[in-house]
Amino acid sequence: MKSPEVASADEVVKTVIDHMTHPDSQSQLPLKPGDAVVVCVNNLGALSCLEVAVVTKAAIACLGNRKRTVCRPGGRRARRRL
Repeated sequence: MKSPEVASADEVVKTVIDHMTHPDSQSQLPLKPGDAVVVCVNNLGALSCLEVAVVTKAAIACLGNRKRTVCRPGGRRARRRL
């Protein structure tokens, strides 16, 4: 029996953000370059703290590559390196 391939956190996050921002998606978020966003990652208890940090870092990088500004609560901008 062959094991299925596991996608990287970067690939999974890109797929989710692609879906969330796609114009044909019913839940589309119409984000434009320069928009400020807050990222909230909820693992619902399925991931360790380390895995949540990896997913969060991937989300911040993916959004940054799309020229979106990721902010932290209180107005501070996310650090580029986590």
